[in-house]
Amino acid sequence: LTYGTNSNAEVNGKLIAADPFVKFEWSASSIALHEVQTQMVGAYNLPNLLAACAAGFHFGIDAKEIDDAISSYSPSNARSQLEKRGSNWLILDCYNANPSSMAVAIENMAMMPAKKKILVLGDMFELGDAAAKEHQQVVNLIGEKVPDSTVVLVGKLFANTKYRYNSVKFDDATAAAEWMKKNVPEHALILIKGSRGMKMEVVGEAVK
Repeated sequence: LTYGTNSNAEVNGKLIAADPFVKFEWSASSIALHEVQTQMVGAYNLPNLLAACAAGFHFGIDAKEIDDAISSYSPSNARSQLEKRGSNWLILDCYNANPSSMAVAIENMAMMPAKKKILVLGDMFELGDAAAKEHQQVVNLIGEKVPDSTVVLVGKLFANTKYRYNSVKFDDATAAAEWMKKNVPEHALILIKGSRGMKMEVVGEAVK
């Protein structure tokens, strides 16, 4: 069974909105086109949502039951988890990080409407000889997509990158959390992302 945004896919769909939660539409051979409002943040989650629709369709689950299951799901495991903290919106994506997931997270931040954006990014692990290059490419992408944002870089690998816009660097998540407590943001959209070993959720706990 195929799924995707291509009209030739047996289960196909497209993104309607991601401001901040994803709304999408999907259809299949025996299911007319219809919309689903989710509680998930990030346009990059569209393929995951269509995969879920395809799995339900394959096993003969009623379309409304598929829609209800997807719309009622609320992330709570620091994977694209969106929370309101005071006047701030916080995207917790601390379960894992790699160059491709960093890229789509940054691109998603660029698309989301917010006057003040803060990116708190921790080192990506297990990249071998490509580590230095990949971390610099992440920083370059921030400068290209969201140059007006405040950037907080955490870890030894990000410490060696060069970024010419508004940024601060810390050795670990605990130090970044202390900075966050002393510089409490207001009315900001904040992305916190890094490899599991960086324990970036500590920074999220500092945002009240």
